[in-house]
Amino acid sequence: MGQHKGCTFFGATRRGVKVKPAPKLSLRQRLQEIVAEAMGIDAADVTDSYEIKAEADLMHDGLIELVEISVAIEYEYELEEIFTYDNEHVFESFGTLLQFVKSYVI
Repeated sequence: MGQHKGCTFFGATRRGVKVKPAPKLSLRQRLQEIVAEAMGIDAADVTDSYEIKAEADLMHDGLIELVEISVAIEYEYELEEIFTYDNEHVFESFGTLLQFVKSYVI
């Protein structure tokens, strides 16, 4: 079975598929997604005043959520272990976390 111009191997006509690139998220939006996913909430609920550490402490495995957030941010922005016990205060609120990550990324 030969190939014909405009046809696939199985004989179906090819149609051009236009793939729109995903919109690039801002640092704030991406961090909101990371925090929301780790905490099991909607990204819209992650505002500057959202208390990450306090909410994590209420969860059964609160420390795990903080570690997940840390690892995801370090991986996403190719950072080497920026989160330590010395700076765990950055998890007090989303606004604090955002400012902390900005100092490394931007």
